Amino acid sequence: MPFVKFVTSVKLDEKKRDEIRSVIWDAVTVIPGKTPEVTMIEIQDGADLMKGPGGAPAIFTETRLFTTAPTDSKSEYSKKLFEGFERITGVVPARMYFNILEFNAWASGGNYKSF
Repeated sequence: MPFVKFVTSVKLDEKKRDEIRSVIWDAVTVIPGKTPEVTMIEIQDGADLMKGPGGAPAIFTETRLFTTAPTDSKSEYSKKLFEGFERITGVVPARMYFNILEFNAWASGGNYKSF
């Protein structure tokens, strides 16, 4: 917790994949109680992903959190992702969608937790 799924139409080399992970790990620290050590990341590059017609590169990121995070920290988290992803991939923020899903039940490490 959290789980971050990063999907892009851009093909990434291993260096850029590592940079994407670093951006996510850095950004997640602005959410209270979240650390890189407990963050799971999935990266899908070269995906058949489009935002509108034209075929320009795009990014979709889904973040799943256990419990609700403060609005200001989710805003700062998103800002860090937009900036970092644009720097690494060249995809402009207008071609990125993020969502943040907050759950009151989660299981990890062999234990079930709920709020």
